[in-house]
Amino acid sequence: MLMQLPRIIKCILAVEIYSGIIAGGDVFSHNGGTNRHYQAANNEVHISGAGTYSNQIYGGHGQANNGLFSINHNKVYLEGTSTFGNSVNIYGGFISSASGSGMANNNEVYIKSGTYKGTIYGGYVSTPNGSATANHNKIYVYGNADLSSATLAGYSTGAAHSGNTLYFGYNGSAWTPDNYTIASVTNFDHIEFNAAKWGETITITNLQVTEDVSVDASNLAFTAEVPPKVGDSYDMLKVTNIQNNGLALKDGSTSVTSTYTIGTTVQGTGTVSISKTNGNSKYNKVTYTIATSQSSIPEEEQQPADSKASETAISSLPTYSAQPQTHGVAMAASATTSALTQGSDTSSMALYNLSTSRLKGVQTFSAVGGAASRVETGSHITVKTLNFSVGVGNNTETDYGLLTYGIAFEAGFGTFINSYNAGTADPYISKKGQVNYHGGTLVGNFTFNNLYHINAVFRIGNARTELNNGLYDASTRQTYGIKQSSMYTGLELGGGKIFKFDEDNSIDLYTKYYYLHQGSDDFYAGGNYHVHAVTSQRIKLAGRYQHDFSARTTIYAGLGGEYEFDGKAKVSLDYGVQAKSTDIDGFRGFAEIGMIIRPKEQSGFCLDFDIKGRHSSRYREIMAKMEIKYLF
Repeated sequence: MLMQLPRIIKCILAVEIYSGIIAGGDVFSHNGGTNRHYQAANNEVHISGAGTYSNQIYGGHGQANNGLFSINHNKVYLEGTSTFGNSVNIYGGFISSASGSGMANNNEVYIKSGTYKGTIYGGYVSTPNGSATANHNKIYVYGNADLSSATLAGYSTGAAHSGNTLYFGYNGSAWTPDNYTIASVTNFDHIEFNAAKWGETITITNLQVTEDVSVDASNLAFTAEVPPKVGDSYDMLKVTNIQNNGLALKDGSTSVTSTYTIGTTVQGTGTVSISKTNGNSKYNKVTYTIATSQSSIPEEEQQPADSKASETAISSLPTYSAQPQTHGVAMAASATTSALTQGSDTSSMALYNLSTSRLKGVQTFSAVGGAASRVETGSHITVKTLNFSVGVGNNTETDYGLLTYGIAFEAGFGTFINSYNAGTADPYISKKGQVNYHGGTLVGNFTFNNLYHINAVFRIGNARTELNNGLYDASTRQTYGIKQSSMYTGLELGGGKIFKFDEDNSIDLYTKYYYLHQGSDDFYAGGNYHVHAVTSQRIKLAGRYQHDFSARTTIYAGLGGEYEFDGKAKVSLDYGVQAKSTDIDGFRGFAEIGMIIRPKEQSGFCLDFDIKGRHSSRYREIMAKMEIKYLF
């Protein structure tokens, strides 16, 4: 038995470079025995650069008088701007044996560019006195290859065959030549559209198949300079001359449903139909029509591009809906909301540290926190941040109580992970991103002599969210990053009453209102995205028990609940479509425990450590915060 080891041949520049053949794998025997088995498998040939070829090109090649040939799983990539003359044939797999038998299966030819005038075969088997099989060979047409004088053949005449397919489009890249004509297409079992340019008709001058060739355009990516509307149609494929049989659709029908995408933003449904033209007795034309039924997007989330459109205009809207991957943009906005919510608690603790320091006069205050939360927004977001607030403030005794005020700088840095189904884009995108914010805060607190207290915190700053390779355009095979940047403002208003049981034990019952606003943002990532402003409003009711072990050491523990009223993130896309929104509203219970160690008199070591958890059926969070400083 002979076996050709896999190899890869790359031709970068060729001008009459090879007088024989170019083959990734070649097995040859002039007087081979009838019991020999020849194989050439898993070989590759890459043709790139510019030049003129006059020699034959094979992914895998086998030739002998006798024996059994297996020429399988070989590939030819045609990626240059070379010209291939009339006598140049290209084969994914080739077998020639006078008395032997052969199988050329699962060979592939990728035609991206160049000019072709000969015949390009998926699998070719010539065994006049033996069996011949050619199954599941593939030819991919994409890029800007000129095939106006070329013949494309799935298999050689006379071979037993199945599954040999001509693909228009590869990995979402459509065929976009200057001339959308192929001189001849012969011996294919299937034609499949993966990607196409809307409005450009592919013409096959001569079609020669022994059985109707089935056409599949059930799932494809469109590029469209002008977006189609409901009822718009164009001829995807036309055959001028039919020899023997023609085109067919699945199950013998004349119209089937299709889904499509445009860019990273929208998807829709259409119909693929076949018809007979120019007096042909066989089907020779394939037409794509944008479906006329309305999208399944909820009415409140499906708005026309012009909100003042009349009922007549609304009825002519395209049936676009948002691609599932666009939900990730809304989730990124919600990740920012979660990070800023964690930051608001850190700023609150910084104010608490200042007001309970028992130090009078100007002083520094701070809080450093780490938090991890898992939020159900319709899908799940896990957000982990490290945030801090540091500033300078003052505690001043008045006739009515203790006045606390200060100014601080706040910042946070973290990561988030989205958990959702991005549809067909899922294998190509990342769902892990980064979020950060920075800004300033004004804080104030007044504790009256009767132990009532009120407080306020005002926040303003900028928040950024980034997710590399977060979106995928199937029509260009390009990934895009999600980058959102917006100003934020926040407000905390609170009040309560401290009840003292004795000198060492007390309980503070309080309520707080939190307001957070994130500004809107626009960006382009394979489509236009408008991230709406996000507003979060929370009300908290809680109690905190405090015990003083000494003048320097205090422990505390708290319980309570809060309710988020909004927090919805909405994203508008091209053509008036909206992505699936996210929502973080609902009730959450929380608990905390902490310890304060104060300095002796007005100098020394300070520590405030706090652990807090929030929990509900849709929300889980654990936070740890700490202040460590030394007063001189």
